Amino acid sequence: MTARHTCTRTDQAIQWVVWHFAELLAVAAPLVLAALFSGWFAVGSVVVGGAWAGHEIAVRRRSPETADAPQQIAAAETAPVPALTAGHREHKEGA
Repeated sequence: MTARHTCTRTDQAIQWVVWHFAELLAVAAPLVLAALFSGWFAVGSVVVGGAWAGHEIAVRRRSPETADAPQQIAAAETAPVPALTAGHREHKEGA
């Protein structure tokens, strides 16, 4: 039997963070420098964050599947959960 993995919102968030690690680092590094040295480094973080947001908005507008349809979370396809029988503990123990 093949196990089918459905992509949860947590999986999507992790994938997003991994793929956008460079952008997150470009925003976080100036914030760390601002905390350690001078508040003026925070301006760099704002500039990078604004450029990143502008890029993400432009990508969403160019994408054909999101331009016409509203964003909706698809219902996960799951197999029905069988009802527990009186001897469900024996199944668990392997008897």
